[in-house]
Amino acid sequence: MIGRFVLVLLALGLFGALSTRAMAQTVRIGTEGKFPPFTYVDRAGELRGFDIDLGREICRRAALKCAFVLNDWNSILDNLLAGKYDVVMAGMAITKARSERVAFSVGYDGGGKTATAVLIRSDGATADWPVVAVQEKTVHADWVRNNGYRAHGFPTLVAAVEAVWQGKADQVIGPLAFLEGAARAGGGKIEITETFGIPAGATAAAFRPEDNDLRRQWDAAIQAMQDDGELDRLRKIWFASGGTD
Repeated sequence: MIGRFVLVLLALGLFGALSTRAMAQTVRIGTEGKFPPFTYVDRAGELRGFDIDLGREICRRAALKCAFVLNDWNSILDNLLAGKYDVVMAGMAITKARSERVAFSVGYDGGGKTATAVLIRSDGATADWPVVAVQEKTVHADWVRNNGYRAHGFPTLVAAVEAVWQGKADQVIGPLAFLEGAARAGGGKIEITETFGIPAGATAAAFRPEDNDLRRQWDAAIQAMQDDGELDRLRKIWFASGGTD
C-alpha cells in the first residue's frame, strides 16, 4: 500500500513537472496594437504588423507557443515588470532610461536615426510657436521637449493626430511610417510638411532583467533570421519608411 502511494505521488510530481515545463513554453508577448506598421488591429479585428509576424516567427524557430496580449503604451513596461506578459514587442526603441528598467534583445530594426515627420492640417495656419502633439513616453516626445517645443502629450499616436484634426494642436511630430499612413487616410485634409531623422536606439524586444534564458532564445532567433534573410524579407513587406517609438 505504501509503495503504491509513493508511486502515485511520484507520478503526480512528474505530471506537475511536465505541466510546468509545457506552460513555460507559452510565451506571452505584450504589444500596443495601435502603432502600424509595427503592431495594429485591422478592420477584421486581427492583430497584424511587423512585430507580430516577427514575434510569431521567433516563437516558431524557438519551438515556443506564443500568445499576444494587448496593453496600452503608457503602462506597457510597468505591466511587463508586474508579470502580465513575458516580453514586449511594440516598435520600442532602446533608450538609456528604458535600459535601466528592462533588458533588451539584440536590435532588429533601425538604430542611429529614426525617420520622423511633421504632420499638419492642410488648411491650418502657420503658428510662430506651434503646439506639437506627441505620444507620451516615446523618443519623439523626448526629442520635442528637449528641443524647446510646446509639447502636448497624448496616450496614443491616433489621439495625437486627432488633436490636430480638432484644432487642439498645430502639428504632430512622430514616426514617419505611421504619419504617412495617417496622411494617406486623411483624404488630402492633413499632410506631411517635413521629414528628418532623430537619434534613437534600435527597435528591440524588452524583457524582465532576470529572464536571461528567454532573451537568449529571442537573440538566437533574431540572429538566425538576419543571417538567412528572413528579417529583411519582413522589413520589405511592412516598411515603406522606418520608425521606432
